[in-house]
Amino acid sequence: AGTNRPDTVVILGFTHQMSFTGMALLDGDALETAMGKSLIDTEGCELLAKHSKRIRMDARPHETEHSAKNQIPFAQAALPDSRLIIGLIGDHDAATSDELASALKELAAKKPIVVVASTDLLHDPDYDLVTKTDKVTLERIRTLATEELIRLWSPRKQVCCGIMPVLTVMKFAASQGVSQGTLMNYRNSGDDFQESRGTWVVGYGALAFSVKE
Repeated sequence: AGTNRPDTVVILGFTHQMSFTGMALLDGDALETAMGKSLIDTEGCELLAKHSKRIRMDARPHETEHSAKNQIPFAQAALPDSRLIIGLIGDHDAATSDELASALKELAAKKPIVVVASTDLLHDPDYDLVTKTDKVTLERIRTLATEELIRLWSPRKQVCCGIMPVLTVMKFAASQGVSQGTLMNYRNSGDDFQESRGTWVVGYGALAFSVKE
């Protein structure tokens, strides 16, 4: 988006309770949170849906899912004038992330956008394991090492719960000529709540990718 504020913020989440092929976009004209009302980029949604059969308008998966929803207030606070596109990914198929990244590339050619991938990192009782594993995961993401990140992940070792949104953003960033990102912050629940160590520790990180002018 360069120095200009983006027209649209695309927020990508994943589904905990439903499985389906591709991505479901939240349809409607606007949405409202405690931060206020934001318009949905209906034109952008239509472009994405036309780009691939794996992308469709479907509000049903959004009704009980928080993974994209929890990013909306942050987008509203940081970019209150931007329209929103909210998508939930329902599979772990590489073809889905490829097609989503391609669709986002087409959208970015028409308007300035920011794409947000929502995920948390490793969940485990072992604070040291979470800290060590997350460091490796975030470096794979930062350097756009998609294949290496995929090799780190398994259903039994979910280094990113939302690996598909993350992979999609990594592939989209690469398509825009980005070679690496910036790690802005990392913490886990054991840093802020030491009583969680040995019980259940969850990692969180923030990275940014930007296109050079």
